[in-house]
Amino acid sequence: MYIPVKMTIKSVEGIHDFIEDFNFGTLVSNVTETLTASHLPFLLNRAEGEFGTLYFHFARANPQWRSLEHKNVMVIFNGPQAYISPTWYASAPAVPTWNYATAHVHGVMELLDDQQTIDILNQTIEKHDPELLKLEGAQQIITEQYRDKLLKGIVGGKITITNIEGKEKLGQHRTKEDQQGVVAGLHASNSPDGNQLLSYMRKTNIGLGIE
Repeated sequence: MYIPVKMTIKSVEGIHDFIEDFNFGTLVSNVTETLTASHLPFLLNRAEGEFGTLYFHFARANPQWRSLEHKNVMVIFNGPQAYISPTWYASAPAVPTWNYATAHVHGVMELLDDQQTIDILNQTIEKHDPELLKLEGAQQIITEQYRDKLLKGIVGGKITITNIEGKEKLGQHRTKEDQQGVVAGLHASNSPDGNQLLSYMRKTNIGLGIE
């Protein structure tokens, strides 16, 4: 990925934070000389391996997993993104652009056994729907019988991360006045993409045009 120095997420911890916030990724492989991609939720174990480890599951009917044991793969995590109008800048001339944040992960994939796959399912529920586990009668919603039936239709996997990189293109290379104009433009645009991008900029304190 092309990353200008000013747009680099410099720490592994910062990229880990990004992945945990935007953990629905695209797994890309090129084992059979044909690029293949699957869109999957991932769980990150920060402490496992030099750069962390990703856990996930495929639908068993998805043929991509069959050729990936001990193979190199890439996962792309996309964060907020939005169109930036040149009319928002204080300076001219200017051109339209797109601001965004993303992370790329490279690693080696391994398939998991049934128990490990069940653990992934349970951890996914704990991350995204913790209230479900607290509900009275939750065991009747996801019964062991139904879980075991579901298990026959999925395949668990993990990716030991060998390289990790993150990029935040948030207009931080522009003047303070231009950045302030983008903030005002995103706020006034009232679009879901613009609102999410602006929230991310405020969270990271990047591209806001403040000292």
